[in-house]
Amino acid sequence: IRVSRRMKRRLGHYAPGEDGQGPEIAISARHLRRDGVAAAVETLLHEMVHQWQHESGLPIDHGPAFRRKCREVGAVPRAKRAVG
Repeated sequence: IRVSRRMKRRLGHYAPGEDGQGPEIAISARHLRRDGVAAAVETLLHEMVHQWQHESGLPIDHGPAFRRKCREVGAVPRAKRAVG
């Protein structure tokens, strides 16, 4: 898990890892600064559901399995974009 200073349009991102790199969740530093820790934790939980998809061999998307798991763990299933 890392805080990204470069991420401008997304609040968070899950990357499954390639070329010997492990999986990674990135949270936007701007999101953390602007929206606070509670909002960033909500984004982190959303990205952790994507990690669950990857580790379960499911497609990484916002489809029915993703939404179901989000409801199960109390995450917001909709992807949100940074504004401004």
